[in-house]
Amino acid sequence: MVSALGWVQQNAEQYGIDTSRISLGGMSAGGTLAMNAAYRLQAGTITPSAGALPRPPVSVVGFYPGTDVSGMWKEDTAGSREAAELFTGATPQQYPERYREVSPTTGIRSALPRTLLVVGDRDRNARPETVTEFADALRAQGVDAQVKQLPFAEHAFDDAYGSLTSQTSRQILLDFLI
Repeated sequence: MVSALGWVQQNAEQYGIDTSRISLGGMSAGGTLAMNAAYRLQAGTITPSAGALPRPPVSVVGFYPGTDVSGMWKEDTAGSREAAELFTGATPQQYPERYREVSPTTGIRSALPRTLLVVGDRDRNARPETVTEFADALRAQGVDAQVKQLPFAEHAFDDAYGSLTSQTSRQILLDFLI
């Protein structure tokens, strides 16, 4: 993700991209990766696998993201332990540093990019209270963090294209980006 961001920034003029408006985002594990990349770029603790080091994005979006991968493993709710192991390649006991490095909670500090978090109020994987606590911790550091909870929505609520939650989440995203 970091190398891709660098490529976009380096080729922005050719494609008419305003580099002052670039945002990273993703869904589920992709949201976790986007937040981790954005926060670590801001802190200077990540480097690209290829290309030049990009500037941090202006904002980051996580749709039902994992915020604390160690917590996902410990809680083991709705397959979260297996997801954490697939995400990191092992258990926290085997690779504690990996769990720390991939968890956006590790990167909470001031001066992070604006952050939008969208979660279903019935999500058992990215539990709404965990996502809200994460946003509260960001706001405590002065970061502009917004949480939007969608009623009656579970994990991957936007997979049903055209559904009410899918349409609502697209509008939330557009409002945030504009």
